[in-house]
Amino acid sequence: MKNKISKQKGILGRGILTFLLIMGVSGCAPQKVIDEIGIMHTIGVDLVNNKIMGSVLYPDFTDDKNLMLVTAEADNLTTLKTNLDLKLQYPMELGQLRVLVLGDTLSKAGFSRVLESLNKDPSVGMINVVVADHSSRQFLQSIIKSPPLFLSDLIEQATEYEGLPDTSILTMQYQYFGEGIDVYLPNVKLDNQNKVELNGMSIFKKDKLKLRLSQKETFLFKTINEKNKKGTYPFKIRKNEKEANIGIQSLSGKHNIDINLAENEVLIKLNLNCELKGLPNWMDIRKVEELQQIAEKSMTNDIENMLVKLQKNQVDPLGLGMIYRSKSKIWSEDDFYKRVYPAFRFKVRTKIVFSQYGVVK
Repeated sequence: MKNKISKQKGILGRGILTFLLIMGVSGCAPQKVIDEIGIMHTIGVDLVNNKIMGSVLYPDFTDDKNLMLVTAEADNLTTLKTNLDLKLQYPMELGQLRVLVLGDTLSKAGFSRVLESLNKDPSVGMINVVVADHSSRQFLQSIIKSPPLFLSDLIEQATEYEGLPDTSILTMQYQYFGEGIDVYLPNVKLDNQNKVELNGMSIFKKDKLKLRLSQKETFLFKTINEKNKKGTYPFKIRKNEKEANIGIQSLSGKHNIDINLAENEVLIKLNLNCELKGLPNWMDIRKVEELQQIAEKSMTNDIENMLVKLQKNQVDPLGLGMIYRSKSKIWSEDDFYKRVYPAFRFKVRTKIVFSQYGVVK
């Protein structure tokens, strides 16, 4: 009987101790009421008179979830947050930040101040970074009536299905602080109707914008850089004095990049499984091999031209420097981009298989 009572006391004691520990830990954690903080999902940064101008869409959940655009200026992001808080009803929280929009002026001048400030903020999680072709403030103004996660969801679906590169603050840090690769980020713009459009990507040298690629070039870049190869490739087909624009939908595939040091040659092998769409009536669907050859030749030429374009602009988003570094006993990033990279010759071998077809008569 005594042993049973002692055992019960021991269990009760451990239960009380556990309860007190939980209460102690929870008591130390900062308590924040959701209606008393400003949760930001999108923030834009521009450079104005050598100062960072931040623009945020501020949600007021106590007033029918209305949004308003608030801006402030500062020398760095830490001070910028303080200056923004002085204009807001409740303090701004960056823990739910989903998208950072870099304005055109800041992208050209350099994003290092912004990136370094974000690195020092432990509350910042996984966010997408995009580059606007105008001011980020103007861009945010255009989406003020959209749902809070509109831009984040748009980027997610375009990355998954529409050939947009898969980027985040983590890949941006890896590319910026690493050697043998340059930073690349998606482009956002406003069309003629002031609607948001994801269009191609921006490539940086160090932290400054150096080159923009079209949407078509961006898709081709993704096919030789990422595992996900979904997207659409438009090209022209000519036969018997007839011409048509058709498209193929890439469904899946594989790629391999190798560098022949002795020959200064970059060999890229690309295999794609595609769906054929938009075939003209005068083209015989039964001549699959002919269609494949036309598509392969067109894509090969376009990829090689895109690689030469990157080379001429001295940018390396593909990370050829990293591949070269893994093969060469001697490595100097400055020497590679001054002497080795400009001398590279590119050879692309493309194999396309039409595993699906669109509507056919």
